[in-house]
Amino acid sequence: MTDLAVDPLNTAIIGARCPENHVATVAEILDDAGPVSAALVNHAFAMITSATTTAWLLRSHSNQPLTHDQFHDLVRNRHFGQVFRRVIEVRADYDWIGDIVENITAALAEDPQLNP
Repeated sequence: MTDLAVDPLNTAIIGARCPENHVATVAEILDDAGPVSAALVNHAFAMITSATTTAWLLRSHSNQPLTHDQFHDLVRNRHFGQVFRRVIEVRADYDWIGDIVENITAALAEDPQLNP
C-alpha cells in the first residue's frame, strides 16, 4: 500500500476494517478515485455491512442455509473489493443501497465456486 497515494487516515481505516485479502484492492480503488475523505471511507464500510445484511435477508434458496455471519464472511472474503468499488462509485449514498444489494446478489450468483 505504500506505493499508492492513499491518505494516511484512510490507510488506518482500511487496516482496521478491510478484509486482509482485499486491502491492496481497496487501496487501489481509493487511489484511483482521487481524494476521498475518511468520512466517505467509513460510510463505505458501513454501507457494505448494511447492504450485505439486506442481501442476506433476501438471499436465494441456495444460500438459505447460511447464517448471517457466514453470509457476511462469504461476501467479505470473496467479493469485498468488487462491492467496495461500486460503493465508492456511488459515494456511499444510501439512495443506492438497492443497487449495492443487487451487486452482492449478482456476485454470489455468478461465483463459479458457489454455483458450479
